[in-house]
Amino acid sequence: MTLYLDSSVLVAAFSPESFSRRALNILSLSPQVIISELTVTEPRVSLIRKRKRGAMPGVEVAAAL
Repeated sequence: MTLYLDSSVLVAAFSPESFSRRALNILSLSPQVIISELTVTEPRVSLIRKRKRGAMPGVEVAAAL
């Protein structure tokens, strides 16, 4: 099975959110994942916003990126 993911799943998988556990479960369903070109940019912006709000330390943001 191939999964097509949007950025919200990827952000939840790599940063602490209420949806994180479910996002990781979704990612474990298939070894093959497809994303759009926008999905490269959108998670980056979301993670940087989390850092600026103080919701995620810069070190964790850097690791997720």
